[in-house]
Amino acid sequence: YSNLLHLFPSVELAEIAGDLFTDGFMDVRKRKLSNYFSYVAYFSEELKELEHFNSNLINLFKLHGKIKHWGIRENGSSLGVIVTNSFLTRLLYCCGIPGGDKVIQPYLIPKWIYKSNLEIKRAFLRRLFSCEGSIGHDINTNRWELKYSMSKSADLLENSNSFLNQIKDLL
Repeated sequence: YSNLLHLFPSVELAEIAGDLFTDGFMDVRKRKLSNYFSYVAYFSEELKELEHFNSNLINLFKLHGKIKHWGIRENGSSLGVIVTNSFLTRLLYCCGIPGGDKVIQPYLIPKWIYKSNLEIKRAFLRRLFSCEGSIGHDINTNRWELKYSMSKSADLLENSNSFLNQIKDLL
């Protein structure tokens, strides 16, 4: 795993983080007194988004995910990139990327992104907004609006507000 251990903040890592914070999933489960790490996945209807995620994995980790069609789901059909690699999952988790069900756990933007240079912050925000954000024009105020949506458990409202305020600060 020497190609994985020389990891420093980079645009590619920030983009991977942005993808996983939104339409991604890392299988991290509690097992007795520790965690079990299994795979990393990113889902999108857009093949070019999946290829971009895969390209970042190849450039940064020399790992290639498998793009699969997941069939029809509740909210439509989807494609996904899956990388079954427990070491990669653990490494990304150590980088501050949440594992498991993000709706029911608190998390914030990792400090290595939040305190980083403008290029890394931009890369992270670009990927966040490509998945969960939108730009619209309010005809009542004649102003452009940036919108960001996320699902979170009601008991994590304070954490959600902190996360959204971090995004606002980065903007």
